Order: sequence, then C-alpha cells, then structure tokens
Amino acid sequence: MPKLLTHTPMQQRVEEHAKTQRNTMRKVKIKDTVCRNLWRELVYPLRRERAKVQTSIDYYARKPDADPYQRDTTTAYLALLVKLEDKLVAWQTLYENHTPKQMALEKGVANHGAHWSDWIPAHIRDNFVAAYQNIDANRKGGRARTPFERTAAPKIPKRPRRVSKAPSETACLTPIEQLRDRMKALDDEALRTTDPHRKEEIRRTIIALRTEQDELRKERSRRRAAAYYLAMKEKHANIRRQVREKLEVRHGVPPNQPHGESK
Repeated sequence: MPKLLTHTPMQQRVEEHAKTQRNTMRKVKIKDTVCRNLWRELVYPLRRERAKVQTSIDYYARKPDADPYQRDTTTAYLALLVKLEDKLVAWQTLYENHTPKQMALEKGVANHGAHWSDWIPAHIRDNFVAAYQNIDANRKGGRARTPFERTAAPKIPKRPRRVSKAPSETACLTPIEQLRDRMKALDDEALRTTDPHRKEEIRRTIIALRTEQDELRKERSRRRAAAYYLAMKEKHANIRRQVREKLEVRHGVPPNQPHGESK
C-alpha cells in the first residue's frame, strides 16, 4: 500500500489560515444576520402603522367635508412616520455593525429604543397625543386614533422559499452553479481514485474553487442589496412627494408653484 503524503509546515499554515478565514467569515455572517433581523423587528411595526395612517389619508381625500383639523393632524402624523422610517433605514445602512439597542445607547434614546415610538422626542409625542385627545373629545361618534400605540409585536411574515427550477438542457448555468458542479465532480473523483497524489491535488483544487465561489456569492449579495436599497429610496421619495403634493393642493398652491407666489 503506498504511503500517504504528509503535510509540510507550509501546507499546514495554509490550511490553518483558510480555517481561520472561514471561521471569521462565519462569525461576520451571523452578526450581520442578527443585526438585520433586529432592525427589521423594529421597523416592521412602524411600517404597519404608516400603512394604517395612509389609509386614513386616502379616506380624507375622498371625503372633502371631513374635519380639517383631523385631516391636518393625520397628515402631519404620516409625515412624521415617513421621516422616522427614513432615519432608521439610513442608520441601519450607515451603521450596519450596530444593533438598534447599541444605536439607542449612543443616541440617548429612552427605553433602549425597544419600540419605534421611543425614537421620537418626548415633546413631539406629547403634542400629537394631545391633538388626538382633542379630536376624540370633539368626535360625535367612534374613537380617534391612538398615536404611538404600543401593541403586541405583529408576526413578521416569513419570506417565501426560493424554489429552484429543474435544469433544462438549454439552460445556462451561472458561474456559482458551474463551480458547484465542478466541486461535485471532483468529490466523486476523490472517492473513486486510489492515488494519494491525485487526492491531494483534488483537495487543493476544491479549496480554491470554494474560495472563488464564496467571492462570487458576496458579489451577488452586494448587487442585490444595492438594488433593494435603491428601490426603497425611490419608494420613500414617492411617498414624500405624494404627501407634499396633497399638502400644497389642500392649501391652494399648485404643486409646481412655489410658496409665497400668486398668480
């Protein structure tokens, strides 16, 4: 039986370095996932509240005889929610290694920023609470909205799993899939071969292919993240533009005419 090759000190150092790099990348991925989930748990209830307020704004737009004070208060409340969401998303992007609690401690936010309403200054919250209490006192029926309500955290919907399509004969494989197939073929060859030299060569090739595959996956994740943040930026810009246009039309100023000018 042929004698197996022993690892040289250089090979051992390379393997130890590769192992250390894999462990470091694993820890970074885990931390990124935890931070992303914590920010999502903070922002998701805020987006639900914003969607409810937007429904009220749409209702007031269809009902011209609605209470002007209630309409203006709800519009200002929606603008506040949009501004807060933009700020939280910006902080999540700029300080990607920070959790919401760490950011709250740095910014001096009360209650460690556990709820999205904690990120709004107390005097602003008090003003809106007093305004809605005034609306509730003057309503003829029903109950006014309770701003900054701390309800039970809604269940965040799970993202649907991506179902891989069955490969067809004419389908073009991506570079990541091509590397996957090459590594699988090399694994099968390593099980069949009895040549220790060939086994060692296959092992080194698989390590190099796995490193290349990890780099391609990182690049793909960066492209997807950039596209997602661009779409969210455009979405928030459209929301702010719609709110601004409604305010300008309500006060008798056309959207394309600056304030302070008259025809």
